[in-house]
Amino acid sequence: MKLEEFTIPLDGIRYLVGQILFLDSAAYVYIGRETMAFNALSLVTKTRFDAMPTILDIIPGPEKGDFVEERIKIMTRFLCKKTGRTILLSLNLDEADFAVERQILDEIVSRCVKDNEAKSSIPKE
Repeated sequence: MKLEEFTIPLDGIRYLVGQILFLDSAAYVYIGRETMAFNALSLVTKTRFDAMPTILDIIPGPEKGDFVEERIKIMTRFLCKKTGRTILLSLNLDEADFAVERQILDEIVSRCVKDNEAKSSIPKE
């Protein structure tokens, strides 16, 4: 198990905080404001029965509108497909925060890829 933390600037003053807790074949990802509020948790996993990863809301978040809910679904499926991991995702974002959506995705994917590479370089006994 390994924890990585990062920040993504929104403007000159505010920023998003990110944490990734790497597990064997899964990752817990938190993205939110500086206050580290935990409002929602979704599980995203690929199955051999579905072309698209399956999303399950474990802790439903507050109603934020159709735009935010749709963007979160798209982001979670993208992360699961790109990283090859089951993802436990807590995205605590407002509509304005999606201006840096590409940066959020790039940061998470690059860290998951590095972790996958590190795990594959460990010799098996």
